[in-house]
Amino acid sequence: MTPATNGTQPVTVTATVSNTGTMYGAEVAQVYLGFPAALGEPPRRLVGFEKIWLNPGKSGPVSITIDPAATNYPFSYWDSRTHQWAIESGTYIVYVGNSSGLVGNSAGCTAFAYTGEIEVGKGPRNQMPVRK
Repeated sequence: MTPATNGTQPVTVTATVSNTGTMYGAEVAQVYLGFPAALGEPPRRLVGFEKIWLNPGKSGPVSITIDPAATNYPFSYWDSRTHQWAIESGTYIVYVGNSSGLVGNSAGCTAFAYTGEIEVGKGPRNQMPVRK
């Protein structure tokens, strides 16, 4: 993953996908964000995905960028008091898997599953490094 963000710079998540089967096939790597608990947001929000085709026994990289400027506002929540999208400082958990139920430490997670954290701050002074 790329370093922390203040909520305006993109964050890139990379993973390796492996085809452990016997036929040519595809998989869709999905990236989910878990927001700081105090916000009361759903446990995971889909923020990006990438499809990769692989020959049997082969592996390949996927690189998914979480862009704060995207129209789905990946780091934002709707602030009903101010009636606008807002970014909360804190720890956001990044999940990678092939479905929302198969990410991180979940049972049945795939070879490319990853769980990590990024720190989001409201300004450059609040940035913190990525923690794995």
